[in-house]
Amino acid sequence: MRENAELILKQRAHLYARPPEEPEPIDRGLIAVFRIGRMRLGFDVKFIDGIYRLGTITPIPCTPPFILGAINVNGRVCPLIDISALMGESAEEDYRVVVMIRSDGIEIGIPAADILGVEGAPEKLSKPEAGSIGSNEEFIDGITQDGVLILNLEELLKGDRLIVMEEV
Repeated sequence: MRENAELILKQRAHLYARPPEEPEPIDRGLIAVFRIGRMRLGFDVKFIDGIYRLGTITPIPCTPPFILGAINVNGRVCPLIDISALMGESAEEDYRVVVMIRSDGIEIGIPAADILGVEGAPEKLSKPEAGSIGSNEEFIDGITQDGVLILNLEELLKGDRLIVMEEV
């Protein structure tokens, strides 16, 4: 009986000596949702460097219409990209905030009218109908069930469309 008790104690000691099993992490991510023009746009929060009240915009000459100008954010001068103009929408919008985006050493500001919140990334996205969201559908990962366009910021920032080589 004593041997049986020792065996049970050894088995328990071995069981408790193992490190606890870690649960599998859920890598759904979070999506920040903003209103820009009449669109509701979302993108992964891992790209957001900060959200600030929109101050004075300094115009930049010889740039496409989607570049609103430059802003000073904590001593850094950053270009301000109008996503609605980039997508071919006309948004005469009273922008109130700027969402600073950073990826691979590139930093831009995206103006927005309202911050709608942060939500879990959807498990499934629908593809928007062809031509329904302007001319730059390559920047859209998809659309959620409640109509939020999910932007692919990696594609947007690495694309040549943001490079301006204009001489006067």
